[in-house]
Amino acid sequence: MKSNKVNNELLHKLRIQHKLSQSELGERLGRAKATISRYETGKKNPSLPTLCAYAEYFGVTVDHLLSK
Repeated sequence: MKSNKVNNELLHKLRIQHKLSQSELGERLGRAKATISRYETGKKNPSLPTLCAYAEYFGVTVDHLLSK
């Protein structure tokens, strides 16, 4: 069975490409800056609703966020 691990490097890359700080992205997604940092460093995986919010905000699919 394939692992559904989030591509934390992609989360970081998307945020940087959109010229957002972790605080700004956190405000848009309803998450704390520290939580965004944990997602980007791989210390925590976002929930499915949070992944959906990332996907909608950045115009990508959830599958894309799970790819390596």
